[in-house]
Amino acid sequence: MAGSSEADPRLAAWTIILFIGALAGLIYAGFYPAPTDGAGTAVVRGAAYGFFWWAVGAQTLLPLLSGHGLGWSLDQVRADFPSLPGFILFGSMLALFYQWLHKLVRIFLSEDVGLPRSEGPGIRALRALGRGAVAGLVGGGIFTYVMFQIGFLPNVASLVGSSSPRTGLIVHFIIAILIGMSYGLLIRRQSYDPTSALGWGLTYGFV
Repeated sequence: MAGSSEADPRLAAWTIILFIGALAGLIYAGFYPAPTDGAGTAVVRGAAYGFFWWAVGAQTLLPLLSGHGLGWSLDQVRADFPSLPGFILFGSMLALFYQWLHKLVRIFLSEDVGLPRSEGPGIRALRALGRGAVAGLVGGGIFTYVMFQIGFLPNVASLVGSSSPRTGLIVHFIIAILIGMSYGLLIRRQSYDPTSALGWGLTYGFV
């Protein structure tokens, strides 16, 4: 679409992207005007929202508007698949920032300060980080067997400029701990039982 414009294609592309982003944000705000759940839930919901825009926008509306016709085919999906992570990241970030902005508005404009709590939010966050770090360490330890079997540890070591499996193992555990800490911080209010925790963990792993 931008390539068909007589003006600078890059400027036209940025204009289209910003317009679509604003439209997607307005639609999301219409569906969730006052989110009450946590940031982790927003990230997961946003990932699903990004997938929706990839399927409806990139695979349906964009080909129709550009005059190429509806390209619902396996070859077309394979060709457009590299753009899917970008849509998922866009949806996740949209939902997360919307969640944070909504909380900021409530902090500065709401008169309801709530009841005092015996434990501050900083302590709860630190506990969530600690539990997440331990969980990430355990999960990383279990996944190490798979890493050994497929010989992937040298690839992990290449992230720090090495090819040693031992270095790859250390980097693997560091990444696992960081993922566990982020999970513990973002979804600390959602994993009420083992079944729901499994569902949230699978979804978070996909994101």
